[in-house]
Amino acid sequence: MVLSLTLGLTQTIQAQIPNEPLETFVVTDGQVNALAINSNMLYFGGQFNFVGARTGSGVPVTATTGQAEAVYPSINGDVFTAVNDGQGGWFVGGSFSVAGGFLRTNLVHIRSDRTVDPNWAPVVAGGRVYSLILSAGTLYVGGGFTNVSGQTRNRLAALDSSSGALLSWNPNANSNVRTMALTSSNMYIGGEFTTLGAQTRNHIGAVDLTMGQLAAWNPGAGDWVYAMTLSAGHLYVGGYFTSMSGQSRGYAASFDLSTGSLDSWNPGASSDVWALDAYQNVIFMGGLFTAAGGSNRTNIAAVDATTGLATSWDARLSINSGGSWVTALKVYSNALYVGGIFQSIGGQPREMAAALDLTTANATAWDAKVNLQAWAFAGAGNTLYLGGQFGAAGCVTRTNLAAFDLLSGRVTSWSPSVAVRNGVPVNAMVIASNALFIGGYFNTVGGLTRSNLASLDLNTGAVLDWSPNPYNATIYSLATWSDRLFVGGTFNNISGIAQNYFAEFDLSTLMLTGWNPFVSGFVQAMAVDGDTLYIGGNFGTVSGQTRRRVATFDLTSETLTSWDAGLTTGQFVDAITVSSGKVYLGGYFSVINGSNRTNFVALDASTAQVLPLVANCDQPIYALAASSNYVFLGGNFRLINGQSRPFLVALDANANALTSWIPGPDQYPKSLRVQGNTLYSGGWFLHAGGETTISLAAFPLGLMGNPYIVTNSMQRPVSSAPQFRLVALGIPQASVLGSTNLNNWQLLQSVPLVDGNGQFVDTDSTTRPKRFYRISVP
Repeated sequence: MVLSLTLGLTQTIQAQIPNEPLETFVVTDGQVNALAINSNMLYFGGQFNFVGARTGSGVPVTATTGQAEAVYPSINGDVFTAVNDGQGGWFVGGSFSVAGGFLRTNLVHIRSDRTVDPNWAPVVAGGRVYSLILSAGTLYVGGGFTNVSGQTRNRLAALDSSSGALLSWNPNANSNVRTMALTSSNMYIGGEFTTLGAQTRNHIGAVDLTMGQLAAWNPGAGDWVYAMTLSAGHLYVGGYFTSMSGQSRGYAASFDLSTGSLDSWNPGASSDVWALDAYQNVIFMGGLFTAAGGSNRTNIAAVDATTGLATSWDARLSINSGGSWVTALKVYSNALYVGGIFQSIGGQPREMAAALDLTTANATAWDAKVNLQAWAFAGAGNTLYLGGQFGAAGCVTRTNLAAFDLLSGRVTSWSPSVAVRNGVPVNAMVIASNALFIGGYFNTVGGLTRSNLASLDLNTGAVLDWSPNPYNATIYSLATWSDRLFVGGTFNNISGIAQNYFAEFDLSTLMLTGWNPFVSGFVQAMAVDGDTLYIGGNFGTVSGQTRRRVATFDLTSETLTSWDAGLTTGQFVDAITVSSGKVYLGGYFSVINGSNRTNFVALDASTAQVLPLVANCDQPIYALAASSNYVFLGGNFRLINGQSRPFLVALDANANALTSWIPGPDQYPKSLRVQGNTLYSGGWFLHAGGETTISLAAFPLGLMGNPYIVTNSMQRPVSSAPQFRLVALGIPQASVLGSTNLNNWQLLQSVPLVDGNGQFVDTDSTTRPKRFYRISVP
């Protein structure tokens, strides 16, 4: 059979928005509340310390410095485990769908040349992969999955490490497997399960290595087992339990493997133990505790493997204001690698991952600079595969304010710092007169005193000579029109003048103007459309007239208009956007101009008439954005019109309907912005569209660049159908057409795309002596 690839592009109807955000973007280690864009530069503010370009959640780094390698396959979700493949590469498991452009469900083989093995592709479905062990050509897999390569495998499976073929080993756990440990005859298993092989095994058990037959050993843990390690003929376990084999054991215990009996070893951790590793006669423990081995130890300890008493080794992990813990430990290359939530350990600032000296507990020079916790370390020579829930390695310090170049895909050197008060420092930003104006709740910017409102040079980040000092207040909203800057918040005094909640500055002089519309309550949102200013908040009167929660002004005359949304039941309006003659309001309300509209409403911009677009949300909305076709809503809701749509949705503004788009972030956005063909979202989420993209995400609203067939991906395995990979960024599916003469084309298959990547298999090719292929995209 003759195979040929060609590319054809067909524009048809408006494409559906893909659920997955763009892979090339930026992430932080905290919350993003405000976004602003100037040309190709994205400015963002909130409460964070680390910023980095997305690398994916699995990165090979040097074992000495933590520097990430330049080329490797990016993984779009979380990595919970990795193991050396014995040839300089790794098997990697977690919760993901794409690795290096290949569709891979929760398990992937990365070869020593840092490419994805194209022929090793078991599909591990139904749950995450938490644990991997490689032995004698067999890869043992544990996790929360229920199916492997189309066959039932409940939480445990074994694969041929060369071919990926599923083996007969099938212990069958009834809930998550979190950890495994291998001896010459048995696989020891820990987790959340209560049965193995349909027999009672409370959170811990053992099976043989051939078929997964259950061993008689049945110690029974009082609660979940999360970690295991082997040392000198003993099995050490950690978890949530306070009893083991019917005896009191505080979150850690050990067994003599020659007899299977519980040892007297009892380090008595004060709370959960989530990670273990052994070195000589020492057991390293990590988790969420304040004491272990009879000594005060914060979340990480070294205890004697015989007595259980703490050694003098003390990592001195400091507790963050939001909490700290340790999730991963690995002894490798004369150091202990540590992953978790922390900002200081071993006497040095280290964010989320560190390496400690095995003797002194001091932090080494190794610093991977990841923005969220590491879960996995797997060594291969002088390289360490680092996996976790981070979105970026090699991050840089940026204190609550940063800039990202959308063209180069890099964090810029623009770096003014904003000091934290008791709240989120940056809530609002707007660009005008080659300056970035920021508002929030802070007291210094760039080392200079600036209370809650400041301006910075767009190019240098220098703090400009403007200090209106809204006294003891939070700034929630900023907007501009012509040569005017509008400020909304909770203040009663600004620039030394008594003025409540709303103020106007002349941009040429940065002085207050004389306009005071006398708003009776906080201003939390603003939008300008033409010569009209919309404000929203929790006020009841404006300029002496009743205007509940929302009002409009004619900016040419600086007068209140007659436009009245008639909000009669509700606490606040927190978001406003205007598009194509329609005003969209979001917040916490239920009745607008006599119509029931829960937390969202669309109004006519001229008459304030309630429009037929209905999206009743079960919780408040905090952010809105609109394009020519869509209205985007972000908030704390889970249901829209009774349908499950958590935190972020798109409405079809033309069809007046909820779209099928489900990006599913795990927390709500606080800021949304449409610029060009992209929706930008900021908040405090860890994932969106099944991808690890912490606090920031960019969603394409249409095809980006030219789609293509990956020419070197064309394969035709023996007695199998030809197949190839295709890429079309910004759309959820593409069509593959076939022809035998390049004139007459027929649809062969609509290929679903994940992150713009898809796999086509021509199951009909055996009836054709030759075939050409091309892609059609909407």
